[in-house]
Amino acid sequence: MGDTSHLGPAVSGTTWKFAGLEFFFWSSVVALEAFLVPYLTTIGLGSSAAGIVMSSIFLGGIVSAPLWGAFCDAGSRHRFVMLLSFAIGAAAVLLIPVAGARLLPVFVLGLAYSATANAMPGILDSWIMHTRRGDKGVQYGLARGFGSAGFALGGLALGRLIDASSLGIMFPYYAVVVGIAALMALRISRSRSLLPVPEAVGTSADSDADDDVPVHAVADRPVVSQTPHISGGAVKAMLTSVPYMVFLAMSLLIFIQLRAAITFLPLLIYEAGGSSTMVGLAQMVGAGGEIPFMFASVLLLKWFRPRALLLFSMAMFILRIGLLGWIHSPEGLVAAQALHGLSFGVFLPVSIHYIDRIAPHRYATVFQTTATSVHFGIGSVIGSSLSGIIVSATGLRAMYRLLGFPVILATLGFAVFLFIDTRSPGRRRTERTTHELR
Repeated sequence: MGDTSHLGPAVSGTTWKFAGLEFFFWSSVVALEAFLVPYLTTIGLGSSAAGIVMSSIFLGGIVSAPLWGAFCDAGSRHRFVMLLSFAIGAAAVLLIPVAGARLLPVFVLGLAYSATANAMPGILDSWIMHTRRGDKGVQYGLARGFGSAGFALGGLALGRLIDASSLGIMFPYYAVVVGIAALMALRISRSRSLLPVPEAVGTSADSDADDDVPVHAVADRPVVSQTPHISGGAVKAMLTSVPYMVFLAMSLLIFIQLRAAITFLPLLIYEAGGSSTMVGLAQMVGAGGEIPFMFASVLLLKWFRPRALLLFSMAMFILRIGLLGWIHSPEGLVAAQALHGLSFGVFLPVSIHYIDRIAPHRYATVFQTTATSVHFGIGSVIGSSLSGIIVSATGLRAMYRLLGFPVILATLGFAVFLFIDTRSPGRRRTERTTHELR
């Protein structure tokens, strides 16, 4: 056989264990993300109230995700955190139908779910990247692709179940599937703390996408924190990283619009004459569109500069979000979800690798979970609650026709930053100290 060393390490068996966890975790997430708003409006809550409740399922994660991340960094407790969060989240979800159409109890239960199970995407991402440092055969993109497959197939299966029974079936469905995800997590060995080891500093000639190149500053060798809190050093490291902060600001603006588009998509499909199966099919097409890009992320990162990929994905968000308000058939709305792969499917794996490389090892999980908290926490809270108010004031379709403009501004803002940054006299110095991706 020929030399295959250029292809990188063989895929580790641990990748497939993470793939199973990703599959069932995201199969559970689709229940609330796709069908909670239709359920709430069916039992008597209005669009504004439904938007407020949807914001609650992300609100708690804004605070809890970074705290969970710091707790994991303190002792590599990823598996314990996930199992505990799954148990509490499942209990909260099962109590939602018991609360009925009372806004406050449902909001509180949404907060409990948000602070636990729904705060786990960043922990799971970090667990994979943490494990990868000791096992180069662990492939994030491949494992996360199975998460997209789980979201896609879970949405379609649950949509069919709902059409055959009622929207209430979503709650026991969630509990069963997240329980299977917990079993998948138990199959993965507990992550081990990294010991301080010397790190060689690469040169600017090193490939941006070469996963074996150390990209952290020498002063940021992995040091295990002894206390599960977010230190002042972590906060300072994040706030003083200009690329990190600019990226967070621009991507937050996009994710606000994305969450608004996702939250009320089921109602837009129903308004166009579609069914719950069509809603599930839309979730399948959107999440399914992510899969090839998740699987191909390693190749994409070798062929293209990460900054270019991020900018490309932001441009695709313009189409993915902006077109929805102008489509009047359920089939067209389902087809438009295919753009989710070119936007979110490219954005997520590239951003995970980007953050993992520019973050100091000792703060790696905090950087990841803070980004997750910003995107899926702050962005989702603002997007869900504000869109509900706008729908009540202007109507569903009018709200959708506004969403594309902020995405255009964010994309242009990030492009301007890249243009200025690549011509900055201090950029070469920054690359020598942080190995920032080009």
